[in-house]
Formats: sequence, structure tokens, C-alpha cells
Amino acid sequence: MTNNNSQSNPKQNFKINFIIYFALLAGIMMFALLAYFFPNGQEVGKNENLLSILTYVVPTFAVFEIFLSRFMYSKFILQIQNNATLLEKISKYRTAKIISWALLEGAALFSVVAFIITRSVFFFVVLFVIIIAFILSKPSIDEFLSNFRIEGNERDDLTR
Repeated sequence: MTNNNSQSNPKQNFKINFIIYFALLAGIMMFALLAYFFPNGQEVGKNENLLSILTYVVPTFAVFEIFLSRFMYSKFILQIQNNATLLEKISKYRTAKIISWALLEGAALFSVVAFIITRSVFFFVVLFVIIIAFILSKPSIDEFLSNFRIEGNERDDLTR
């Protein structure tokens, strides 16, 4: 018999957002650490043309993805109806966050791959900026309450 407690309990249901968030963040961090501590055997960093191209492409892509993640989150939130149930709103919030995190994760992985190819630490600086943006997009009950204008009993269900 399965336990549907997390589906019926809004606070437990909201905690799933934190699990997904930390799993994605841990995946990015582990991939970056593996890339840094396990260098490949080839000297691929000698290609100056590729390095000069990636030096412009990776940060541009990162900045674009950071702004796009915020834009997509805001756009998705605006589409949610006020008469939806609390659990539906939590589900929509989770979907909006996952879309936002996926865009940031794509930029982060691109930055790590650029590091693997070139062995240039510059791409870890770009990764650091992306991780800051990722950390700032951490799920928050306060953010959820204000974005969805949750009040009364629904607020109490989440905050107690």
C-alpha cells in the first residue's frame, strides 16, 4: 500500500521542491568536481581558436539562460488561476521552478563541458555565477505565498 500523505499534506508536498532543488544542485557540483579533479589524458586546451570562441559563447549563453530562467518562471506563474486548489498551486509552482532550474542547469553543464574541453578556469568563474543564480532561485514558502497570494487556511496549512 502506498502512502499518499505527501500528496494530501501541502507542507509535505512543498518539501518535494527542496529535494528536487538540492538534487539538481548536487548533480551540477559533482559534475564540476569530477571535471576538475579527473582531467582527461589529452591536451585539448591547446586549441586557442576554440578557447577564444568559447570565452565569448559560454558567458553570453549563461547570462541569457539566467535571464530566460527568470522570465520563464514569471511567465508560467502568471498563467496559474487563482481558483486552483493549494495542491494544484504547489504543483504548478514546482513545474515553474523545474523549468527555471533546467535552464540554469543547462548553462552550468555547458560551462563545465567548456572547462573539460579547454581546461580554462575562466569557465569555472562562469559556473560560479550560474550557481549563485541557482542558489538565489531556491524554493521558498514565502515566495510561494506571495506569488500565489495564499491567505487564510491555506497559508496556515503551509506554515504550521
